[in-house]
Amino acid sequence: MSFTRSTAVKAERTASAQPLTTLLVLSCLLLLSGTLVLRGPFNDAFPLGSYLNANRTYGEPYCRPASAAVSVATSIINIFAQTVVIPAVQDESCMAVVPEYEEDHIWVDRMVLQHFRMGALTVKTATPNAQSMTASANSFGVQVNETRFRYTYMGISCYGHFIATLNDTDIDAVIGFTLLPENRWNATVTQLKFRWGTLAIYHKLDSKMCGIAQALIELFTGQLDKYIVEKVQRKLETDGRSKAAEVLNSLFAQVDVLALTPPVMTTDRLSVVLDATPASVGCPLQPPVTDLPPLLPRNIVAHTTVNDINNALYNIAVNDRLRWMYQLPDAINTSLFADVLPEVYEMCVECPMYTLVRSSSQPVVVFLPLNTVTLTLRDLVVGLYVVPRTAAERDAVGEVTANHNVPYREKFVEVSRRLGLVDDTAAEAGDGIAVLALSCSATFGVHNISFERGRAVRYNVLSVNDFAVDVVASLIGNVSAVEIEQKGMRIWNKVVVPIVNAKSPYKLPFFVREAELIMTLVNVDGGFNVGLRQGIASSLVLNVSERNARMLLLWNST
Repeated sequence: MSFTRSTAVKAERTASAQPLTTLLVLSCLLLLSGTLVLRGPFNDAFPLGSYLNANRTYGEPYCRPASAAVSVATSIINIFAQTVVIPAVQDESCMAVVPEYEEDHIWVDRMVLQHFRMGALTVKTATPNAQSMTASANSFGVQVNETRFRYTYMGISCYGHFIATLNDTDIDAVIGFTLLPENRWNATVTQLKFRWGTLAIYHKLDSKMCGIAQALIELFTGQLDKYIVEKVQRKLETDGRSKAAEVLNSLFAQVDVLALTPPVMTTDRLSVVLDATPASVGCPLQPPVTDLPPLLPRNIVAHTTVNDINNALYNIAVNDRLRWMYQLPDAINTSLFADVLPEVYEMCVECPMYTLVRSSSQPVVVFLPLNTVTLTLRDLVVGLYVVPRTAAERDAVGEVTANHNVPYREKFVEVSRRLGLVDDTAAEAGDGIAVLALSCSATFGVHNISFERGRAVRYNVLSVNDFAVDVVASLIGNVSAVEIEQKGMRIWNKVVVPIVNAKSPYKLPFFVREAELIMTLVNVDGGFNVGLRQGIASSLVLNVSERNARMLLLWNST
């Protein structure tokens, strides 16, 4: 695909080139190239724009079907269980509460169960059926925090407190999974069995006067111990089933991915077909599917097609989610305008700047022979904004830009509409003032993508031959689009590409083994095995997932 313009247009634009302005623009584009390629979450903080939707072909749906199949070996699920679930159970925030109780002569304040412990956790998939898994926990324990109690006899009340510790309990659970109409998994704990260990209880009376009638004390504490054992066991049995399902379903609801199948399990792995479009995009639900495609024999594998990839990109773009905001480094500030637009610099000395980038067309991925992939970006709108720090600076910059007699100013209204923003003249104090907007198009490519000995990825980034820039709007004087194109391609091809290719083959993380990639003109399959000792796995996963792990088995008071 070529984005080259006519010679006459190029000559006309070259005649108006201003090197300082071009250098400024190139600096911003280079910063963006290192931060926007394969980077950053989609920014949903802006209202949906109408530009893409208005340019959609009549009758075309807002979303196209897109899916990807993923499969994980049971051994990986067990690594996850050991390294994430157990620490989550043992987190200090996990607790259960038994309400206060009074019967006959005994009153017990509410009991707080905390400091859960678990020695090991083993998961078996497709047991007892293809839609269920079993989880077996060994050496489970919990502590009952210090709790007040009172017993009354013949009008005399004696107060005290106790602590209790449950040890050496084993748990067996059966968890079933179904697919809800809203395309999310639903977990149900169908069985929960405890093999109770010992519950050690330690009492202490507040007053020695209550220790005279030893026989009566033993009678009442015996009744108290029986009550404690009964309540702790009942709390774990009754709440354990509902709380485990509640936490699992809460996690499913938080994941920004919808499922098109329930978990498809065998004795050695769990597979699923997922909607390739993030749930937050808001596409209509896809119908469930019944078949899984053939998958590679690896611990973690995925399969999709070029059509699914492009459909997902279309869905994301047409619903205005391909946008990023990036705060430029402190060194890239209005001091760059000192020679280009001195009025702006003098009114806002060294004010910070940011860029807002939005794809106003669908990116297109193409698979070519020899494991080659190209990505075409068209009409990528890059807006450059100055951020006054005070109301006085905002008024001053606004007045200068409003009175600056340069072409394209009227086009900022259209740019604002494209970016889903209000007109910059109506922005509130503290927001950025638009000074430049570019529309960029280019095709990037990577050739000979492969895994070397399953431990490194080999690739060859291709040079860019088609790079087109249009100045949509400018308040910093005439900007040479042709010079930006020429220098941009020269920097990419002569500097960026050699540096990136020098890193090939790029070594994969140490735990990746036997990585494999199979690409055709239509499909792509990839996967790898995981080589981790338990201690290393625990350290690795917990450092990355500590915050999320705390939420995994969070017990709430009833």
